[in-house]
Order: sequence, then C-alpha cells, then structure tokens
Amino acid sequence: MKKYNILILILISILAIIKIALNNGINAISIAYSSLIILLCIAACFDMKTWIIPDKLIVVAIGLGLIAKAFRNDITFLNIILGGLLAGGIIFTIQYISKGSIGLGDAKLFACIGVFLGVWNTIVAMLLATIFSGMIGLLLLIIGKASRKSIMPFAPFILVSTIITILYQ
Repeated sequence: MKKYNILILILISILAIIKIALNNGINAISIAYSSLIILLCIAACFDMKTWIIPDKLIVVAIGLGLIAKAFRNDITFLNIILGGLLAGGIIFTIQYISKGSIGLGDAKLFACIGVFLGVWNTIVAMLLATIFSGMIGLLLLIIGKASRKSIMPFAPFILVSTIITILYQ
C-alpha cells in the first residue's frame, strides 16, 4: 500500500507544479514553489518509507529558498526569515512538549516552508496539515485500521497542505 501512497503523492505534486506553471507562467515564483513541492515530495516519500527526513534535504531546501528570494519581489527577506524561525520554532516546541509525538524532521521541514512562503502562509499550511492528519487519524480509528497508539508520517500532510496553501493564497 505504501508504494501506491508514494505514487499518489508524486502525482499530486506533478499536477500541482503544472497548475502553478499555468497560473503564473514560468517565473521566479513558480520555479521557487515548484522546487519546494519537489523537495517536500521527496521528504514525504522518505518519511513514509523510513520515518526520517534527511538533514541534507533540509539544508538544500533552505538554501534554495534563500536563493529564490534573490529573484522574487513578492515577499520580504524579513518575512521569510521570520517564517522559517517561527514555523520551525512552533513545531519544535510541540515536539518538545509532546515528548516526540511529532518528529524533529517535521519541525525542520516547516522551517523550510517558512523560508519559501513567509509567516502567514506557513501558519496556514501548519494548520491545514494538523487538521488533515487529525481527520485521517480519526477516520482510521473509526474504521479500525489504527489504534490510539498508532503513528503515521506527518510529511505527506505537510506536502498536501503546502500545495493547497500555494494554490489558494
């Protein structure tokens, strides 16, 4: 089943990139968002297979986000720095308080998203990811496919929520 889940994530990512290109044309914003989606898709696939989001992927994503800023005038440098610090900080705090129920990789992943999307859009993506994962978790509990002790990777929800945030901002 994981194999099909990964294929679905890749398909969703490809369709989102096409939609972004159709909406914006080929410009710095669409290239930045497409890069972010590709990196998030890779992170989600790693998370689903290994429960780990590689640090090298995080470094590349933050680097690309900072480089992309040089070609974008739709967001301020302060906004992307605050977006990365605030988003990563919020998830890190949740991770610390909950004693690891959310992974540190997820905190770093949201920091990457903050560098691309800025503060407010990253907060929207965080809220959507939380809502979507809660809904799926509840559904799995109701149909008996999970227990209260079950865990699921969060990066796929981060990917989908970020795509929705990008497409509807």
